[in-house]
Amino acid sequence: MARLTCTFFSRLSKGSCFHSLCLLFWCKKIEGNRQEAMWEFNFKFKKQSPRFKSKCCKVLQPPIQYEEVHTNPDQDCCLLQITTFNFIFVPIVMGMTFTLFTINVSTDMRHHRVRLVFQDAPVRNGKKPRLEQGVQVVLDPVHSVRLLDWWHPQYPFSPKA
Repeated sequence: MARLTCTFFSRLSKGSCFHSLCLLFWCKKIEGNRQEAMWEFNFKFKKQSPRFKSKCCKVLQPPIQYEEVHTNPDQDCCLLQITTFNFIFVPIVMGMTFTLFTINVSTDMRHHRVRLVFQDAPVRNGKKPRLEQGVQVVLDPVHSVRLLDWWHPQYPFSPKA
């Protein structure tokens, strides 16, 4: 389990979802072999374009996907999928920047606890986000955590895209 967590953190720290914009959030009830249903919380993120990270471009520019006709609209997106044993109320985080992910042992010492922090404004280069001002999402107890890139076979896609 420790190895899985280290691998997951290294993927997060290499820029797959950190400082990305939350485009979409949804949850669904999962009926399975267990007596009680589990809940799957999905956060879809879009990596920030280098154009918006630089301080030199302050004028409004068209989105990158309009520059190329054959571009996949989910390119540079990733999905953070967290499965929990209970339904947990999650505040609205769509349109916010994902700035912090922590995973700890749950209070019952048998599961995990995941904490996500989102900021209203994008984080400027070289500056640390003020975590006390962000919106926190705490999911506890957690059954599993998955991070899917836009090209992964299990990444959900829309047939209309």
